[in-house]
Amino acid sequence: HQAKEKYISLGGVYFKDSEELREEEFVNNLNNLVKIELVKQSFNSSKQKVTIILEEEKPKIYIDDCEFIPDSMFSLFINKESIINLLKYYDIGEWKDFYSLEGYNMQILDGEVWQVKFVFSKGEDRVCGGYCVYPWNFNDFLGIFGLSSMDFALRKAKMNK
Repeated sequence: HQAKEKYISLGGVYFKDSEELREEEFVNNLNNLVKIELVKQSFNSSKQKVTIILEEEKPKIYIDDCEFIPDSMFSLFINKESIINLLKYYDIGEWKDFYSLEGYNMQILDGEVWQVKFVFSKGEDRVCGGYCVYPWNFNDFLGIFGLSSMDFALRKAKMNK
């Protein structure tokens, strides 16, 4: 980042690459974000799905179609605007389309697949996913919604049907 700024300050012309353009498009479209869907399935377990409906006041969070009630501290501070700000802060727009074990020189036979879909009221939806590998900030992303760990475990929460 500093090298780019220095280059521009010296009169250079910088052209964004496709990843930077995709990240910029994601960030610019966040005000149109209406829903986030997270799905995970392990080799030896059933599919788990988390759906976050972004309403202006408070988001509605569902885990496998049951409403998720985060702890009271979470509920006091989270709304659509704060979610958008946290998605920007954690650089979620930098996520690749797909993460895999390729290049890690390992083989896992009982791994898991995951997918996060960002649904926008305008523009194209964005889908990111992977097999056994997650972005470095995936736990931070889950924490935005009061969730923890890659298996979407509940943190001191209640489930309502």
